Amino acid sequence: MRLRFQADGTVQVRIGKVELGQGITTALAQIAADALGIAIDRVQMLSADTAHGPDEGMTSGSQSVQVAGAALAKACAEARAQGLVPVLASARTDAAPATGQSVPRRDLPAKLAGQPVFIHDLNPPGLLHGRVLHPPRPGARLLRADTATAQASPGLHLLHQDGPLFGLLAERSRDADRALTHLVATVQWAPADPAEQAAAQCDPRQSAVLYSRTVASQGERPAEGVCQTVRATYRKPWIAHASIAPSCALALWGPSDAARGDGVQLQVWSHSQGIFNLRRDLALAFDLPSDAVRVVHADGAGCYGHNGADDVAFDAAWLARQVPGRPVRLLWRREDELTRAPLGPAMVVALEADLDAKGQVLHWRHQLWSAGHSQRPGRSDTPALLGCWQTATPFEPPPSIDMPMAVGGGAERNAVPGYALPAFEVLAHRVAAPLRSSALRSLGAFANVFAVESFVDELAAATGQDALAWRRQHLAHDPRALAVLNQAVAMAGRPLPAPAQGMATGVGQGLAVA
Repeated sequence: MRLRFQADGTVQVRIGKVELGQGITTALAQIAADALGIAIDRVQMLSADTAHGPDEGMTSGSQSVQVAGAALAKACAEARAQGLVPVLASARTDAAPATGQSVPRRDLPAKLAGQPVFIHDLNPPGLLHGRVLHPPRPGARLLRADTATAQASPGLHLLHQDGPLFGLLAERSRDADRALTHLVATVQWAPADPAEQAAAQCDPRQSAVLYSRTVASQGERPAEGVCQTVRATYRKPWIAHASIAPSCALALWGPSDAARGDGVQLQVWSHSQGIFNLRRDLALAFDLPSDAVRVVHADGAGCYGHNGADDVAFDAAWLARQVPGRPVRLLWRREDELTRAPLGPAMVVALEADLDAKGQVLHWRHQLWSAGHSQRPGRSDTPALLGCWQTATPFEPPPSIDMPMAVGGGAERNAVPGYALPAFEVLAHRVAAPLRSSALRSLGAFANVFAVESFVDELAAATGQDALAWRRQHLAHDPRALAVLNQAVAMAGRPLPAPAQGMATGVGQGLAVA
């Protein structure tokens, strides 16, 4: 049940979406207050927890209000209609409607005051501090490991090796760091294959193409009348999330509440975007039924995509299994965060346009090369968790995929032109990635929008047209987009002054629509 009415007149609200710094706990509290007809200060929001919250999938795609908010509003309205709201709570003499108003963020005061509210700050009794040493790259082969120095490091509680995956536990965080430094210095890996190193830096067009597909097409390329063909190629590199704090998780093996007898064997605290998806993959990785795993959300560094939060949760659970009954706090190093977490994949976008004698587009062609943009947990037959691919008995990594265009797509997102064009073709090539790729903010739209809008400027320049006029002409079919463009232009103060008329050298103003 989403709602629990308390004797003091407050209402506890359980949600499945998680707070990533976007303020969703405040927004949902506003929705609940108005649907229940109570003051917002009587609404208590509980962190997402697989033990008592609804499974609302991933917190992604800016869908929290439209999905969780809509469901919560219905639940609250039903409770109110059935007379379940206590009389004390339903008195509303001290509050105006909450939605549509600027309400103070609930999550910020404690954070701004430096209070221990992040997952990194959790410090339960008996806590051990963990570190992991992952292989440096996919498929890396371990040559030798002299663990004697690390095992002799002061304060070390345990050194655990499972194939090429190493874990360390210490009573203090600094002792864990010191032992890891000793371990790193004595572990040797087979040198990287030069071809592998080159592949990680290469143009995705040089990687093996797994398949190609036509995303969208309209009309045919003209056989005559083409006076000019404009071409341009745009590149996006591999991009790391680089969150302000490294990924962190806590794990504890043992009954969560022996008296309650709920059957939970593994508890994990995580800043994952999808706690139910993570629970499923942890259950797969450790051969447990899903209801034997409990995942509780705790605030971490904000992110816009699939970072290392799920991976570090596996690392914490894997290491905590060696010390049942004691909680383990696993913190990644900064270098883990930048090299072991999923990356937004590199992309290449090649655009061509055939023009007639008046500079009008006759046919537009958009080709892209990219790895998949989603390797999130909970969606495959094997766990999408880095560490479980690296143990002595590893799982097979699931492929990185693209979601269907019906739900936004992946590499192809925003590749279909929004401008009115007589004929066009969009062709996507999925390539084999040398590095691990998954979701980063806006997925393929990051590269596609940059390429399309840059190409529009190239077309305008090549035909002597004003870039704003070109966009207005080709957005006549979309009044809403045209209105937004015109309003943005008005606010920006176009036409732009030339540098000699007051604009400083090196200062410019760009124009783009998406």
